[in-house]
Amino acid sequence: MKKNREAPTLVFTQRPELCATSTAELVSKFEPCTDLEKQVASLLQENGFATSTKEEANELGFNKVVNCINDIFLKMSYFLNFCFFICLRFQ
Repeated sequence: MKKNREAPTLVFTQRPELCATSTAELVSKFEPCTDLEKQVASLLQENGFATSTKEEANELGFNKVVNCINDIFLKMSYFLNFCFFICLRFQ
């Protein structure tokens, strides 16, 4: 500790296990602790907005990514179509 306190930069020798996690995985690991968190979790569960398993959470996160990618491809196709007609117009 003394060496790190006196050093101009800190050196961390222990490397934690880094794994690629999605936000859906992080949310699925969350356990409500306070009364407010428990109330919110119960309301979400009653109304069907909470996912119960890690697989469901991953599937929801994956579906959001796929929908976003599909929207991007749709916008790109509109843009390419527009560019094609402009090129035809000026030839």
